[in-house]
Amino acid sequence: MRGRRPASATLGLGLLLALVAGVGEPRADMASTSRGAQAPQAPLHVSGTVVEASGAPVADARIHSNQTRPPTSALTRADGSFELDLPLPGSIAVSARAHRFTVVAWETLSQSPPGAIRIVLPRSAAVSGTLGDSDGDPAVGASVALTIQPFEPHGARAVEIQAQLMRDGRWDVSDVQPGRITLRARSKEGDEAILLAPFELREGEDKTLDLRLESFRDHPSNTIEGLVVDEAGWPLADVGVEVRTAPRYGAAFLTDAYGRFLLDGLEPGLHTVSAHAPGRMNVDVPGIRTGRRDLTIVLPPRGELVMRVVDRESGAPILNLHRMGRTVRSADGVFRFQLRDEGQKVDIVAQGYEPVSLGPFERPAGRTIDAGTIELDRRR
Repeated sequence: MRGRRPASATLGLGLLLALVAGVGEPRADMASTSRGAQAPQAPLHVSGTVVEASGAPVADARIHSNQTRPPTSALTRADGSFELDLPLPGSIAVSARAHRFTVVAWETLSQSPPGAIRIVLPRSAAVSGTLGDSDGDPAVGASVALTIQPFEPHGARAVEIQAQLMRDGRWDVSDVQPGRITLRARSKEGDEAILLAPFELREGEDKTLDLRLESFRDHPSNTIEGLVVDEAGWPLADVGVEVRTAPRYGAAFLTDAYGRFLLDGLEPGLHTVSAHAPGRMNVDVPGIRTGRRDLTIVLPPRGELVMRVVDRESGAPILNLHRMGRTVRSADGVFRFQLRDEGQKVDIVAQGYEPVSLGPFERPAGRTIDAGTIELDRRR
């Protein structure tokens, strides 16, 4: 066995030689790894401006990061400028009243020169207020809901937003799409409610409303009665009259031979009443309170849109158009369409041609609007 070392002894000797050889000259890759693990992450100093699409500065916009505890935040100055230190990589959120909530990614922040970040906040709208009970105290536990019928795009579906009620009765919705707003509130017990008359909220508008719930027992009736007449004041029979507010939304009634109608089963508060009849304009009347018995709705005749439709290249008349799921024919290319809604648009659709949209047409009741000659391009 003389002349042989045990395996363990050989390994120990190798480690000793390696340690001795490495004293005073550490390997570059090991040293850099050690330094990288110990060096703290340098914070990123972010600065720039927050503006609207028009270029106008947005003051008091909140710049917010959730990457740290507590979160890091800052407010823009009067000229829209801001500065923020981010200890850790991450995106930032930007918000301001009557403006759209916006998020800026880390890649944008880290690659932009100091002061060069320009954040555009599109304008929206905001609405807030207080809600009290029938005695004027904060309506603790009540709910507030906003139904929004957007102005654009035309015909867009209405959306509903729930607003959280704070302990002192305040509520706030800071990012609202411009449109026609219907506000509804209900107490936790469900025995009190209010329907505010619909109102319009424009881009950039900040509206404040102070509301009070009204008890059901304070209303003498759950009905609305009235009369539908033509532009000369003559009663109109068999006119469809509908409720356009919850909970009886879409419930339809017909006027009798004397033009009278009765809407019943309504919740106390304010309602929108709609009337429509063949050959006449559709009319919506908002803000009608239950218990009213003298509502008169005037239905004027519909407007008429006249046009001649031709092929752009040849000038030849186009004799068939598609309208509301059916084919409309004309012997000479002249078409007449009824206008039944305020601000209505009309789409001109023919097989093999690019469609064209006309309008919207304002105050069309009883008018004949001549659109002239409409030229359609063939599909390529």
